[in-house]
Amino acid sequence: KNYHNLYWISKRHYGENSPDLLKLIDRIGRWHLQAYELEPGPSSFSHLVSAEQLYNKAVETIEMQSGKHDLRLLNALYGIALTNYQIAAQISSVEDLEDIRTGFRNSNQARRTLQVQYARQDMILRSYTKGKAAMNHIVDIHANNPILPIDTQAMAMTHLGDWYLLFNKRN
Repeated sequence: KNYHNLYWISKRHYGENSPDLLKLIDRIGRWHLQAYELEPGPSSFSHLVSAEQLYNKAVETIEMQSGKHDLRLLNALYGIALTNYQIAAQISSVEDLEDIRTGFRNSNQARRTLQVQYARQDMILRSYTKGKAAMNHIVDIHANNPILPIDTQAMAMTHLGDWYLLFNKRN
């Protein structure tokens, strides 16, 4: 609640899309990830959603101010990838998706089970796609910033390869 209030006050003071908010957004995003890690599960799933929203806001702000190849994007993009990995891992491990996804109102159990499987697959695919886009963006930033050491570009490509492996995309 205190972080929410601090963010709200800072947005009013600096403005909705101010680069002065970036450090605070990163701090709050990391706090949400740590809060989730302390007690992973459906009850703290909202921390992952909040962290992803904050990192998306940071990317939007930086791109609006400085373009798509600004080095400050790297941290926020890694944050997006990490939160989406955590989201996919939580969705794949939770037994009852009702804790995460509400809205199944069909009383037919067989159809409901099928719907749950499709919903689970869809949500994991969305997380995979968002994380993949973030990782590709990171590789693109490294490719467009020749001032960066070549080993960091290789590391970014390795992280992208790891992303594929985490989701069993071996091709």
